[in-house]
Amino acid sequence: MTAGVRISPIRPEFIGVVWPEVVRMLGPAVKRSNGRFTLDNVQGEILRGELVLWMVLSDKTPIAFYTTRISDYPSRRAMVIDWLGGSDMEAWLDAVVETMEDHAKTNRCEHLEFCGRFGWKTVLARRGWNAEYVAYRKELSDG
Repeated sequence: MTAGVRISPIRPEFIGVVWPEVVRMLGPAVKRSNGRFTLDNVQGEILRGELVLWMVLSDKTPIAFYTTRISDYPSRRAMVIDWLGGSDMEAWLDAVVETMEDHAKTNRCEHLEFCGRFGWKTVLARRGWNAEYVAYRKELSDG
């Protein structure tokens, strides 16, 4: 794991302690959902145990947060990262990927999934990820 970086899941009952930092770091990613999700939706999913919230610390300072969930497909099981945000990504991204891989293997997952902006393609390719698809959308209007 990357020196000086610690990653740990946050139990739902402690979400309130870190929520202001979560809002600051995950808020931009949630905003990019263009109204499909809100921070209240994300918080509800964490509190219901549908998402696991992870905190990335440098020394004792939170520098990133992300969420994971397990997706059971008819023929496979995947570890999915839905929300990710923070600062100084190069300092923690490798540690996050390593932690996700370990967590996925522990939960009998066969692959990792992540959807994000186009810029992630280059960053993740260097870490062994392959882009499988790009999602597009068109807003519909009345008239």
